[in-house]
Amino acid sequence: MTEIRFTVYGTPRTKGSLRAFVVPKKDGGSRAIVTEGSTAPQKGWYALVSQAAADAMGTRPLFDGPLEFFARWTLIKPKTSKNEYPALKNRDDGDKHQRAVWDSLTDTLWRDDGLVVDWHGSKRYVGQADALPRPGVEVLVRTLE
Repeated sequence: MTEIRFTVYGTPRTKGSLRAFVVPKKDGGSRAIVTEGSTAPQKGWYALVSQAAADAMGTRPLFDGPLEFFARWTLIKPKTSKNEYPALKNRDDGDKHQRAVWDSLTDTLWRDDGLVVDWHGSKRYVGQADALPRPGVEVLVRTLE
């Protein structure tokens, strides 16, 4: 069993939701267009995650078998939030944080995120006992074979 651990400091970004709409064609038909919102902030985050993973991997080959994935995101608590935990509607969805990190790890740590067969994640605010001292994400990836 091999494991890779790394921490990325920075403002965690989510993978945005896709939007689809239908555009009429001049010939009377139509076609679907799928777009993602602004990706500029995400690109910087993706680069930080990819670089941290590459540094942790060193000269090892990309993982190419079943994997286990663990991550803990630490977020800045919004001034308007009264919640102890980052459990806000329509904000900082855990699965969107996961997708952003997984996309960043493709061709850096693993060949494809479909190799992940077991995953666990959590979100905390800076200042909570089990959180990073500043925003970011802690990642652990383990091979299962």
